[in-house]
Amino acid sequence: NADYLTTYYGMLKGGLLVNLGVYYFAIASKINLVFSLYIIFAFLGDILLMSYDFTIYIIGGIFFLLSHITLIVYFRVDWRKVSLKSFVLMLPGICLHAYYLYPHCMKIDSQSICFLLYSLILEIAAASSIGRANIYPKGLMEPNVLLIALGYFIFLISDLFLLYKEITQIPDNLKYAIMLTYIIAQFLIVTGLGIIHQDDKEHQH
Repeated sequence: NADYLTTYYGMLKGGLLVNLGVYYFAIASKINLVFSLYIIFAFLGDILLMSYDFTIYIIGGIFFLLSHITLIVYFRVDWRKVSLKSFVLMLPGICLHAYYLYPHCMKIDSQSICFLLYSLILEIAAASSIGRANIYPKGLMEPNVLLIALGYFIFLISDLFLLYKEITQIPDNLKYAIMLTYIIAQFLIVTGLGIIHQDDKEHQH
């Protein structure tokens, strides 16, 4: 099997976070270390997940976990103050994974456990992106909140395709849907991260 890095698909995926990193530095009014770590961890995850070696593949998954955990920690959602509306908006993405993915992750093996853990962390990050809406007067319609929340919802769909494909090995042409949704998701999230300080500054005035 040829490594994905030798294909156009691999080069596109490998260069995506590099370009998004440059894009973030171009649009951000203030560079945030946590957001920079998100991009770096996601980049390393992208590169390592393209390996056919399972150990390297798992390390790539760990870097992706770290990327989402950095944002979960940064968002620091006070769940006691999250509105019922926000909780309701969290359900579609979580339900998609619960219905289509979880039944395939009930085996007691390393792959299923890793996929389930990653899925849970991703869902917490997606829920946090919505839960943080309460700190802004516009709520979910605050530009950075809306962009990041939409990005994470599409991320849930993308990784649903990815993990389903990895577990079932069918259908192979899902990789194009995975790539397209992943690019859109990361673009929305990075754009949202890039304008957070701009939105915060506006509310301080």
